[in-house]
Amino acid sequence: MTADQAAGDGNVYYAISTDDRTTWTVIDNTDGERDIVRNNAGTWQYNSNGTYASQTWANGATNTELATIAESMEGAALVTGYGISGAVFVESTALANVTSPVGMWFSPDGSKMYVLNGASVRVYYYTLSTAFKPSTSTLITNVDLSANDTNQTGVVLNPTGTKLFTTGLTDTEINEYALSTAFDLSSISHTRAFSISAQVGSPQDLAFNADGTKMFVLDSVGDDVNEYTLSTGFNISTASFVDAFSISGQENAPTGLSFSADGTQMFIVGTTNDTVFKYTLSSGFDVSSASYSGTSFSIAAKETSPQLVAFNADGSKMYVGGSSSDSITEYTSQLTIYPNQMDKTQLDA
Repeated sequence: MTADQAAGDGNVYYAISTDDRTTWTVIDNTDGERDIVRNNAGTWQYNSNGTYASQTWANGATNTELATIAESMEGAALVTGYGISGAVFVESTALANVTSPVGMWFSPDGSKMYVLNGASVRVYYYTLSTAFKPSTSTLITNVDLSANDTNQTGVVLNPTGTKLFTTGLTDTEINEYALSTAFDLSSISHTRAFSISAQVGSPQDLAFNADGTKMFVLDSVGDDVNEYTLSTGFNISTASFVDAFSISGQENAPTGLSFSADGTQMFIVGTTNDTVFKYTLSSGFDVSSASYSGTSFSIAAKETSPQLVAFNADGSKMYVGGSSSDSITEYTSQLTIYPNQMDKTQLDA
């Protein structure tokens, strides 16, 4: 059974029955068959589960075969975060006192935002009246970090806001700071520095896993992501090098690094392609298990010198900052999937 479907001729959905219309199925060449409609003792039901291989049966609004098929094909949509291929521009925000944002970090609830200004080597602290919305920011304070390194790039805090970390280009190191009052930059003091020069030539950004037992540093000389383990979470003096993953096949001037919350997705942005690239990790926060997903998103229309990429807590929003726009650009990054629909390619397969 095959079908012709021309581009732009409307929404055409296909379902197949192989048992004389007792049940209906969609077929995906990768994931296999998915049952979508069945007759349950006289009641037509459809599969409303958003995951392709799973089943959650719901009664059709109209108890007829064709009406339930139509409902299942139109209604079972799954919206997932970190779907950068479907990213949509929302707005760009020029932040007070920041002329070259090179690093950014949100508090877990999105009510606080910290931005590293590359031009002045200062970290700026803002509160956000709407969570994860830079355009609602109010500047609270800032701190000069140039005494420890005159050219710093990425910035990260631990989830409790008692430690702050930056990458230092001048000394090729990670700087750790303590905040005696959580999230309060006015209480900051330099604790220690950790040299990464044995592995990294030009550190551009850094990231941690949730408990701080893993640290990742982006290098624009090696064009790779370097992984370290920390025997004590968020204490860089306990760090040791583990492995490195090359991203040179996609970007040879990487500047920004970010992970999904579970560490199974990694994102890189750089100034060669002005594009965000997505990688998948079969084992969360383990770069040895990383591979390029084939998914990317160009941000060149809004930023031609990107320095950072970040996400909100569930990955439904993506942020890119850079020195050509001197702003933070917000995108929605949700990907809508229709597991009950079949296109011509799937049907032919």
